[in-house]
Amino acid sequence: MKNKTIISIAYFIFIYSLKYLIIENYAVNVPFGDQWDSEAFYLYKPYIENNLHFYDFFSQHNEHRIFCTRVLNLLIYILNNNKWDTILTMKVQALILCLIPTFLLFHYLKYNKNYSYFTIIFFIIIFTLPIGYENLLWGFQSQFYFMIFFSIISFYLATSPVISLKKIIFILVLCLLSYLNIASGFITSIIVSFIFYFRFIKTRKNNFLIYSILLFIEGSLFFIFIIPVKAHLFLKSQNFSDFIDSLDLILQWPFKEFRIMFILLWIPLVGFLFNHIVNYKKIKIYNIFYISILIWIIIQLFGISYARGGNILTLIQNRYTDIFLLSEVSMFLFIESTLNFNNSYKINLYNLYKLIFIIIFCHYSFVNFKYFQNEYINKQSMLSEINHLYKTKSINQMEALIMLNKSTLYKYPYPFKDRLWMFINDKTINKILPNSIITK
Repeated sequence: MKNKTIISIAYFIFIYSLKYLIIENYAVNVPFGDQWDSEAFYLYKPYIENNLHFYDFFSQHNEHRIFCTRVLNLLIYILNNNKWDTILTMKVQALILCLIPTFLLFHYLKYNKNYSYFTIIFFIIIFTLPIGYENLLWGFQSQFYFMIFFSIISFYLATSPVISLKKIIFILVLCLLSYLNIASGFITSIIVSFIFYFRFIKTRKNNFLIYSILLFIEGSLFFIFIIPVKAHLFLKSQNFSDFIDSLDLILQWPFKEFRIMFILLWIPLVGFLFNHIVNYKKIKIYNIFYISILIWIIIQLFGISYARGGNILTLIQNRYTDIFLLSEVSMFLFIESTLNFNNSYKINLYNLYKLIFIIIFCHYSFVNFKYFQNEYINKQSMLSEINHLYKTKSINQMEALIMLNKSTLYKYPYPFKDRLWMFINDKTINKILPNSIITK
């Protein structure tokens, strides 16, 4: 166990160091998108003006209630001497990102006595590639990391050999926290409910049935509390055909119009899941952990297909790749924990399978590196444009609005350009703008 812990800690330090270097070299200290209103206007401004209330942390942001992100960002702001540093926020939230693969690796080492060093190398390569760069280089995206991490820990605790009352309470809290990041976090409670129902079927212990009902009620209430945003209705799938087309596109990721991923990932995945669900009596308790993650991912993908199926341009946004990528990694952990590799032929075939995925994602990262660079270039341009407004002494608010309205969408770091001007000229927000932005 000691060696496994050392390997996990070393792994965490290594991948965080690489994420840190990416942030150092490609992050730009300019707030982007939702940071201007949800972070500056509705969090820092009321805090500074002593108008921030506890219930404000639970208020809805679009369809979500980003409680954990608000708490984290405000805490960073306070500990940073009341300075708004979005790059510092990126570095802190990257810690949560790195905890996810580290925990999965630790679980793999714990339950696989004959663990493969090639699998560890696979972990290192997959999670150090700059695949989910949008969340990494945006200081307001920790909600994705929180939701994934809290969900995985919930599944781990629910599949542990001994379930105590304290553990149940902790699981309920984790499921709540999962929901208090992304609206689809309600799925976590539903999955944990099915874990306990499965344990009830296997053991016939009534306490598992009670836990299952309790978690299902919790997840149902979370779903009911999601308030649709009228302005986002056009993003949703308008009919069943839209939903199927959207799901088809998602299941091809990271490719486009090339269904090789159906053959490489989803057909084997569904086959393995179906086989184990049918033969549920043979499933070991720690394997339910991987099954839960995979089913959770599949439902999340269904949710994205529905919620973003009406606008194909927003469907495969880079911010979702942290969830997409988890499906590939979880698939391998599931295979390795269930199959008996009793000969070199099977081992070599399995390693070849992993190697194919390494090549796919290395190629994906190489092809998409131009977008990765463009993010940096675009934000540098945004920073330059904002500073230009401050440097130009002769410009007045009306002239600035004309300039903003004539600009392209990504010339400024907020899509509604008149509101951006309002934000940066607000007396309270103006004083806390990142040091990279010239203030009056």
